[in-house]
Amino acid sequence: MLAICLLLKQTNRSVLFDYKQTILYSQVMADTKAKRARPARIRILEAADQLLYGEGIHTVGIERILDEAGVVKASLYSNFESKDELIAEYLRGRSMRWQTYIAEGLAKESNPEQKILRIFDLLGKWLQEPGYRGCPFTNAVAEYPDPKHPVQTIVREHRQWLRKTFRSLSKASKIRNADALTSSLMFLYDGVLIAALFDRRSDVVKGARRAAEELIASAKQA
Repeated sequence: MLAICLLLKQTNRSVLFDYKQTILYSQVMADTKAKRARPARIRILEAADQLLYGEGIHTVGIERILDEAGVVKASLYSNFESKDELIAEYLRGRSMRWQTYIAEGLAKESNPEQKILRIFDLLGKWLQEPGYRGCPFTNAVAEYPDPKHPVQTIVREHRQWLRKTFRSLSKASKIRNADALTSSLMFLYDGVLIAALFDRRSDVVKGARRAAEELIASAKQA
C-alpha cells in the first residue's frame, strides 16, 4: 500500500485506474489457477470439443488442443491412448449431451405425437446458436469415411438411438407402419441439419415441423 501511495504521489495517476488494473490482473490469475486446478482429462476434452467441432477434426492438431487446455503432452497420453481415442470421447460426449437435452425436453410433453414435434423444436433452438456449423456426427463421418473406423461406430450408435426414439414415439402414437414413419422422420431430421448449415434461415425448422405434422397425419390414415 505504501508503495502504491508513493507511486501515486510521484505520477499523480488515478487511484481508481490502478485499482482496476490490480483487480483485473487478480481475476485473470484466479481464472488461470482455477482452470489448472481442474483435472487434465476434463480440460483436454473441453478444448477438443470446442476446437474439433468449431474448426474440423483433421484441421486441429494435438498441440493446438494441448495449448488450449493448458496441459503438457504427457497429460494427453496418460488419459488417452491416441488422438483417435480423444476424438471418440469427444463424439461420445456430444452424443450423451444431446440425448440428455432431448430427454429433458420431451419430459415436458405427455402426448407422443407432440413429443415427435418437440424434437424438431429442440433441434431448432440449437440451430439458432451462433456457433452452429453442422451436425458433429455428419462432419465426423465426412472426415472418416472408413466404415470400420471407431468414429463411424460411435456415429452409428448415435443414429440408432435417434431412430429408436422416433420409432418408439411412432408406435406410441398408434401408427400402424411405425418403421415407415420413422424413416421419413429421420430423412426430415437430417435434411434440417444440412439446410440450416447451407441456408442459414430461421424458417427451416418451422417448415420441417409442419412437414412432420403432415407425415404423422398421413401415417395415421394409412
